[in-house]
Order: sequence, then C-alpha cells, then structure tokens
Amino acid sequence: MVAHSYANTLASFGHEVHVFTRTGQGKVPPQHPNVTVHTVRFLPLPVFFGVSVANGAVKEILRMGNDFDIVHVHPPMTMLSKKHYGQLRGGIVQTLHGTWRNERERMKLREVSPNLEGINEIAVITVSHVTDPLEEIAMSHSNGLIMISDQEMGHFADHGVANLSDRVVKIPSGVDTSLFDPKPTESERAGFRKRFGFGRNDRVLISVGRLVIRKNFAALIDTFSKIIKNVPEARLLIVGEGPLEDGLNEQVRTLGLEGKVVFTSNHTFQELARFYACADLFVFTPYYEGQGLVIMESMSAGTPCVSTDVGGVPEMIRQGVDGYHFPLGDYDRMVKHVTELLRDDSKMTSFSKEARKSMVEMWDWKVVCRKIEKVYENILKDPRDSPLRTPGSRQHR
Repeated sequence: MVAHSYANTLASFGHEVHVFTRTGQGKVPPQHPNVTVHTVRFLPLPVFFGVSVANGAVKEILRMGNDFDIVHVHPPMTMLSKKHYGQLRGGIVQTLHGTWRNERERMKLREVSPNLEGINEIAVITVSHVTDPLEEIAMSHSNGLIMISDQEMGHFADHGVANLSDRVVKIPSGVDTSLFDPKPTESERAGFRKRFGFGRNDRVLISVGRLVIRKNFAALIDTFSKIIKNVPEARLLIVGEGPLEDGLNEQVRTLGLEGKVVFTSNHTFQELARFYACADLFVFTPYYEGQGLVIMESMSAGTPCVSTDVGGVPEMIRQGVDGYHFPLGDYDRMVKHVTELLRDDSKMTSFSKEARKSMVEMWDWKVVCRKIEKVYENILKDPRDSPLRTPGSRQHR
C-alpha cells in the first residue's frame, strides 16, 4: 500500500514512475496512467527474500537500460547488495521502514509459534543478523536516506554509521485521506455491527495488524478483559491473520470473551476503510513499529486512537487532542483512556474531528510526496556519491 501510494501520488505530479515488486502479491490495484508495475521473481526465504527481490529488480532495471533518474528502495522488504550500488545509474534513495535488527531485539524465541507460519519470526530472531551489514550499507551509501519517525532516527544513530552523502531526513509515510474517509451512514454502522454479531448499541473497539509477536495482541486482549468490566457494552474487533491466531483464540476462550472479541481477515482496503469509520475507537499495543500506518488510517477515517507510544505514534497522535498514547506496559493507563472516551461522547466527537483534520492537513500523501520530491530534486542537483557509486556507470550519465 505504501509503494502504491508513493507511486500514484508522484505520478499525479507528472512524473513517470515504475514500480518493481515481487510476484504473487495478489491483484494489482488500479494505477495512475504514469505508473508501470513490473513483477520480479524471488526466493521466498524468510528475512532473505528482500535480497532476492533486489536482485530481480536490479536485473530488470539493467535490462531496461538503467536510465532512471532516481531509484527509491524500501528496506528491509528490498535490500540492495553491495554490488548494486555500482550497477545503478540513478540516485539511490532509501526509506528505512524499520530494520530486522530493531525488530529482533524486541522478540523472544519462546514467544514464537512453533509451526510453519511462525518460521519468519524464528528467522528474524535467529538469522536476521546476517543482513545487518546490508542495512548499514543502505544507511551509509545512499544518496538520500529517509527515516519515518523520530524513533527510527534514533535507531539510525544507534547503528553508529554515517550517511556519506550527508543527506538524512525524516519524512513519515502518509495516508490516503480520500480512501480512509469518515461519513458512514447509520445504516452502514448498523450493518457493520450486525455483520460481526455486535449489538446496535455496543461500543466497538477495532485493532488491525498481523497476528505476530511484535503486535502484542495478547496484551490487548488481556487489557480488554479489564475494559469490559468498566464498559460492559464494549466489544473488540481484531482484523488480521498470522501464526498466533490459535493461541489468541484460546486466550479469548479462557477469559470468557467469546462473542465479545471477534477476529476477521482477508478484507480489501475499501472494506477496511469502512470498518475504521464504523468503529468507535482504534486500539493498538505493539512492542515495535517503524511508524504505525494503521494509526493514520484510523485517524483519517475519523476514529480516534489509543496506542502504545512506540514508533511514530507520539508524532501522529496529539496527546489529549485527537487520541492518547501511553508507555509500553502501562496497560492500566490504557484502560483509563479507553474507558474515559467510551463514556464521554462529546470528547470522542472532538477527538474524531481533530484526528481527521490532522491527517488531511499534515499527513495526506500529497503533502508527504512533495517532501519526497524535494529530496529527489536535491539529489539530481548534487548527488554526493559515496565511493561505492564511483565504479559504476552513474558518472557517465
């Protein structure tokens, strides 16, 4: 969704954009006429698939003539090898959406599901350190390095490497405010509640994400069991799938929350947008996020959020204005914030309006991509190539 939004927004500015993505990602959404999508084969190996995707993408770029002005890479989903920096002509911009290193530091092997679905998490914990040098090369040798939050800027500093082009900027990802738009009718709200077995007057909390360790859904469910004691009409809808699904369902049964906590998955972005808009409050308890795009989606849909203060969450949620964030682990504070909002309709309405306003004015993709465009322009005027780039053909453009 991020690459799709980048591409289509930049294309709407008049740029010719080519997207290189891995095969098997499902139906490609509608594209702007200036966007061309190329799919590349890759080895679906946990963690290492990013290197394979990069190999396929660079091979296709070279086959096409290697005449792109800018090559924008998104690690760790795509990770350039050292040789690629000399092969590519265009200026290399990389947006770090987090790193395997930062993710594995927050995970414990004993928490991983011992099945095939949990193999990616096992790989992150046990072998992802092999890719650390590639992440550090990306930080050092890109012509421009984009970080998506203050947290990731801090993690960049912790790595102890310098960007040799001396061009590191913070530009968070944006949100499609036309897709994630409030305005559900009363009929839609009623249909939404009926669909998931909730009562017409139930207060619905929604949370969205992969059912994996770092999303910390077990803590969310446990916290919800306390919230519902304060607000008996509260219900929780979790949208996502993943290796922890069986364990989380068992937790729901153990806590006696059947029918009050509901799981659903495999929905289009259009459906998800309506779910956000029809819910009363978004709740989120991850251990680690690079930014937390679902926060923006919910706020754009006019649904306030209560979340742990990880990643870019404190930059997106204005405390006490359009939502609340709280320190990881302080779930009593989460109970307090959620209870307060569910009991105070006037505050909920105010938060909803402020959340939508913030997303439209500061976080819409058009606003974000104008900043990205400026980075591109600066690189084209003054590339500041690292030593890895000089052996390549860029100098002969």
